[in-house]
Amino acid sequence: VASALEQAVHQVDLDCTNNDSAALTAWNQAYALYTGSLAELDEPLGGYFLYRLAQQQAEIFGTTPHGQEAPLNAEMMDKFVQGKQMIQDCRTNTTELRTLVDRMLALLRVPVLQGALRQMYAFDEEGERRPVSQGEAAVFGVTAAGIVALCSEGFAQVVWDDLRYGKQAQGSY
Repeated sequence: VASALEQAVHQVDLDCTNNDSAALTAWNQAYALYTGSLAELDEPLGGYFLYRLAQQQAEIFGTTPHGQEAPLNAEMMDKFVQGKQMIQDCRTNTTELRTLVDRMLALLRVPVLQGALRQMYAFDEEGERRPVSQGEAAVFGVTAAGIVALCSEGFAQVVWDDLRYGKQAQGSY
């Protein structure tokens, strides 16, 4: 998702006037990668990929009642619509789209950090040790460590050490 959004920003000045532009294609790819399949008829807020992850984390963290769209997802959907319109109408410049994309990239970090926190809590406070949970922790851990490294390499190493696969005998929640 991040890569496709970045590609759209890069392309917007090059071919803004063409509605079949590379910028629009990249934007649509980012949307498809974010939403995935929303074909679950029994749960309209279902689906796969990051939309669903954000939905699940919002419900787990109590920020969204079950059956309602997570505020993060609602904001992301608004941003996707806004950005697509900006590209199609050719009423944007790289700076405007960059600002929009920066906000979207910040929002994408939220469910990853929530997932890392949730897994560490499960290991430390609930005694979780299943291999599937360790795998999930490793994925969240490596991603969260990259985010945390932007602020502190030392703390990023702690996140990595605590969430890497096979390490979950004890963490530092």
